[in-house]
Order: sequence, then C-alpha cells, then structure tokens
Amino acid sequence: MLAAVAPLLGPGLFVGYRNRDEQTSGFQLTATGTVEAVDDVEWNVSRTTTSIAEADGVGKPVALLIGRSTASAAEGIVIAFTGRLATRSFGTATAGVPTGNSGIDLSDGSALVLTTTIGIDRNGHTYEAAINPDTPIDSTGSDDQARPAAHAWLESQSPCNQ
Repeated sequence: MLAAVAPLLGPGLFVGYRNRDEQTSGFQLTATGTVEAVDDVEWNVSRTTTSIAEADGVGKPVALLIGRSTASAAEGIVIAFTGRLATRSFGTATAGVPTGNSGIDLSDGSALVLTTTIGIDRNGHTYEAAINPDTPIDSTGSDDQARPAAHAWLESQSPCNQ
C-alpha cells in the first residue's frame, strides 16, 4: 500500500513504528524515488527496495476519507500522510489500532500475538489509539457527508481549482 501512495508523500521517513526501547523501523522514500524499509533493530521487515515513478504528486492536494473501518495498515497510510503539506482528512476517528504486532511462539505450539510498537509520523508524533480527522464529519445519518466535504476542499485547492 505504501509503494502505491509513495509518489505523493515526498522524500524521507513517512511512517514508522517505535518500540519501548525507542527504536524505530519504518519506510522512507529516497530522493531517487525508491521506497526503502529502514530500521534501528532487527525486525521482520523486508530491506528490499521498490522503485516507483518520479514523485510528481508531491505537493499536490490530497483528501483522505477516514472512519471506524480505517484500521491497522490503513491507519499506517493515514500516519504517512500526517504532516504532509496540502493534505486534509475528513470523516470520523479511525478504529484505533495504529500499532505493530509481534508473534511469540509458545512451547505448546500455540502463539501469542502482542502489540509491541506504536505508529510514528514524519514529525515524530506517536499514535497509540484512534486518529481523529482534520475535519470531523458527523456520520450519524445515512448520508456520507465526508465525500462532498473532501470534494469541496479539493476544489478550493490549486491546481484543482484551475
């Protein structure tokens, strides 16, 4: 998912996960347009790189529609866009699991899955619970008002309004 949106994110670490020892693993976009997995400690994260198209979307307006169904890896995408210029989120708070898990094999053959990291954005802010949108939209009715609000905001942004 991150490689798909990376051309919009700009260079540098755009999403990470920090453990209790303050060690961070995450993903960054290099100046040459490569997405790299980086980490301070040995994690089960691929260190391979993925080439992407030239990042001509950097600085262009992006509206994110979020809500209770935005969970886990999708919250990682929200974190990746947090702090990016020309970005605004619309909707309701996310599910509240912007964290990383580790599996521990037990001697009886069962496994225990524990949350071992919290999300971190490009500015160093951490996320352990639901992520609130920039523009909260009441979703109590049957109409999805987040989409028209996002559309109106995009239309007010350059170059969308030209």
